Amino acid sequence: MTEQAVAGHSLLGTFVVPVAQALRQQGVDPVELVGQVGLDLAKAANPDWRVSQASFNELLRCSIEATGDEAFGLVAAEQLQPQVLHSLGLAWLASDTVYDGLRRLQRFGRLVATGLEPRLEEEGDSVRLILGYDPGSAGVVPASRDYAVGIVNRMCRLTLGEFLAPVSVALQRPLPSQPERWEYLLSSKVIFDAPCNCITWYRADIMEPLVTGDPALARINDEHTAAFLDSFVARTTTREVVDKI
Repeated sequence: MTEQAVAGHSLLGTFVVPVAQALRQQGVDPVELVGQVGLDLAKAANPDWRVSQASFNELLRCSIEATGDEAFGLVAAEQLQPQVLHSLGLAWLASDTVYDGLRRLQRFGRLVATGLEPRLEEEGDSVRLILGYDPGSAGVVPASRDYAVGIVNRMCRLTLGEFLAPVSVALQRPLPSQPERWEYLLSSKVIFDAPCNCITWYRADIMEPLVTGDPALARINDEHTAAFLDSFVARTTTREVVDKI
């Protein structure tokens, strides 16, 4: 774990990669911009690399400023590949259903981002994923909410292997100047200034068995993710104890 991630919440360092790819597509030098916020893009090759939530927030803020694109968080999320989530992404992709992939996110959410508290709720013919955040995650920029929702949307489509539109998306962020851009990128009605971040799907759309499901591969990657999470929690706990001495 890096020094940047010792204090406060942290997230997978590989989340910087889709941001860098989106910057490059829009004509911005990602190495220079990432460096401006004190991060080293070369470290993305290290699976143990984590970045502080504060640093990632600043990266997104600077990216929006450099590109002039207020929807940059969603644009960056579209660049995500499953390996950015390490073994969790591979297990998610091998899930029997889209819903099973979401259950894996709920189980291993802390590995993705320590401030993230995802939970699934079922009601009637709908399933909701609520992306809750630890109260200590103060100062999260709106683009960070966009990025999180965009990543989930992207992974669900990759898992299904075809187009998948949510019933609705609620975002805990101010109304942007071009809200229709969010609806276009998410292929869904979007509610802004919502009390929580939530994605809703029809149950039938995400519980259909997938021919690409591979239980054995998913299980192997689940075991790896669980071991990685246990190791991360142990290191974090040790660091917290040392800090208190």
